[in-house]
Amino acid sequence: MTSKTPFSTKCEILGTLWTFYKDSEYESWKEFFVWADIGLPLAYSVWQGLATANPEGKPLIEETWKVFCEMINNDPEARYENLNAAMASSPNDEVDEE
Repeated sequence: MTSKTPFSTKCEILGTLWTFYKDSEYESWKEFFVWADIGLPLAYSVWQGLATANPEGKPLIEETWKVFCEMINNDPEARYENLNAAMASSPNDEVDEE
């Protein structure tokens, strides 16, 4: 199944997440940012036009997307327009809590 969120939008969402929340105080998010220490900055760089995702980089971003969606209990195959829409689609009461 192919994701309804375009790759470029995934990069924008992950890049925005990284930009604004990389210093989160919540333990689960800290662990995610440590784990995604390459995928998130790469997504940001692709989003900003500073880099392109080569055949090795694209799967890294896709895996980061999948784990992000799992963290907030969202379907990684659904369509999200931006970070706010992805967070608002989460069934979690508080996406920042552990």
